[in-house]
Amino acid sequence: MKQHRWIVAWAGAALLALGLSAAAPRAAGAQEEAPGAAPDEDARRQEAQRDAAEGRKLLKLQRGADAIPLLERAYLVLEDPELLRLLGEAWLIAGDTARALALWDAYLDDPQVGDSAKELLRARRAEIAPRPAGDGDGDGEDDDTLGLSDWSSGGAERGQAGRWVLLLAGGLVYNVGASYEVAIPARAGGAATRATGDYTHGGVGARLGGGIWATDALRLTLSVGNTWMSWETQAPVTPFSTATYAGLRPELWLDAGYRFGGGVSVEVGLGGDAVLLTDVPDGVAEGLYGYRALTGLGVRYAAPLAGPLDIEAALGVRVAPFLHEAQPLPPGFTDLSWVLALEVGVTWSIGP
Repeated sequence: MKQHRWIVAWAGAALLALGLSAAAPRAAGAQEEAPGAAPDEDARRQEAQRDAAEGRKLLKLQRGADAIPLLERAYLVLEDPELLRLLGEAWLIAGDTARALALWDAYLDDPQVGDSAKELLRARRAEIAPRPAGDGDGDGEDDDTLGLSDWSSGGAERGQAGRWVLLLAGGLVYNVGASYEVAIPARAGGAATRATGDYTHGGVGARLGGGIWATDALRLTLSVGNTWMSWETQAPVTPFSTATYAGLRPELWLDAGYRFGGGVSVEVGLGGDAVLLTDVPDGVAEGLYGYRALTGLGVRYAAPLAGPLDIEAALGVRVAPFLHEAQPLPPGFTDLSWVLALEVGVTWSIGP
């Protein structure tokens, strides 16, 4: 019995020794394989960098379709957001604008990208299709609607400091009614009296201007315009009688507008205009009647239209604190009252 137990113990020891000897090579092999993982990763990154370099060369040759697979493989390994921008360029060259815009939007939303780099791409993107304000998913749809679908975005974005703006607008002008007094000579057996009359006038006009974004929110605009005016003056001496005048108002105007979010701007401005009568009642001379100084406040709303174009609507109040008469004006023609102006126009942003 003792001999049987001794044989069993000897067999167990032999099996244990065989197990240890087999495990030792495997452990040594694992230790030898571990260092090999880092060289494999380095090789993948080096290959990805070669793909990225080759993709850049193909982009310079305007071979977007050939560059796309190289840049995609490189991005999957390197995860460099700059490759998203390059992929957008490649897809644009290949003719897929929607995918290009989607990749650019992903680049703009990446927190690793600096603000200056984003500003450059925003300007590039705006030349193709404005990005809706507040849109963070970059759906990149084609601009088949000329940008009118972007009206729901809350208005145009702010400008970019240093960009120039061209403005073409038309609108309506209405002068808030003013009153005046005239002397009525004394008649036989009576005394001289004074009568009160009033006048209203309005017109349509056009304006052409140019400006610059001094900052991303502040736009300065200098414009020239003209309003084709019609005045109707009530004659207090003869009841229910009116006199009608027509003329021009050439204008020079400088305004500064600060754009808040949602495309809304508040403006202040100053300038001057001239009053020229071209169609007058009998006994009244035509020609230049005076110069005015103007100042005013306004509110403007802008929405993206297509590419670098915005459509804008403005409502302003102006007053003429000073009028120099070149020749005596008809009664009530002092024109120092408040003027309401409604304007609709298109702006075109140009520049880097």
